[in-house]
Amino acid sequence: MILNSINRLLALTVSLIGLIGVAQDTINNNFPSKTYTGPPLSQESKDFAKDFFYENYKFKRLNMVEGTLDDALLKAEQQGKHLFVITSFGNQKRSITDNAFRALDLNKSLNEVDFDDFLFYECNFSDYRNKYLFWAFNSIGFPTGFIFSKEGRLINIIIGADDISNGYTLLGGFTYVQNKPFNNRLNLQGENAINFIDTQLSAFQTLLDPESKTEDYNKAYNAVIDSFNKEQYYFNTFLAEQLSKKLGLKDQELIYALKLKSLETDPYNKQLYYLLIE
Repeated sequence: MILNSINRLLALTVSLIGLIGVAQDTINNNFPSKTYTGPPLSQESKDFAKDFFYENYKFKRLNMVEGTLDDALLKAEQQGKHLFVITSFGNQKRSITDNAFRALDLNKSLNEVDFDDFLFYECNFSDYRNKYLFWAFNSIGFPTGFIFSKEGRLINIIIGADDISNGYTLLGGFTYVQNKPFNNRLNLQGENAINFIDTQLSAFQTLLDPESKTEDYNKAYNAVIDSFNKEQYYFNTFLAEQLSKKLGLKDQELIYALKLKSLETDPYNKQLYYLLIE
């Protein structure tokens, strides 16, 4: 009986080593993986091998950065690189965001792309310091890709794991812009959406910057008010209220405060903007 147990243990070990080898070959050979020809694998063995693959995967081409979104933007600016951000939610193991990063890294059709020109960052909604990207986009839908210029301005948006993995927007100097509805409540598409969201991000960063001056607040305020012509929603109304306060525009501040109160009755806004709702 002991001998049988030892034999089963040895068989399982061989199986695990074989499947781990397959996973490593996948990493090394950039797809397709080798066909496994060893002993039949239990589901437990397969799950173990999957965990091993995901937890030990090392990116070949993607220069990943850690910290907050602001940290990533600063690093990209300091290094003179574009920043490719993919959003995520929670801390699920083997999330679709993780899969999108790995697929992008292994995509042979992107061999012509200069990946050294990019930093890559996973922006998780669960970190309160990153929530303003989701507020500007008016959605916690993920994965969504955001490409920022070397100066930190939003220049492209990619929706969904497939398009992110295919890296279409990395080609042709970012000339490929998606003109389809986003997974949010903004009725904007393509360049209109990109410019609109960039306005909100820039205004929020101006509010947080301790070195911002009156002319900076005034420029951000005018840009936000102008964005109302495209669409008014909770976040740009919040920005207008806060910038009015900075500029001492008390009548305008009251108008936007009342508008915010009416928008707070929407359960969607309550869920997404709860940190901004007092």
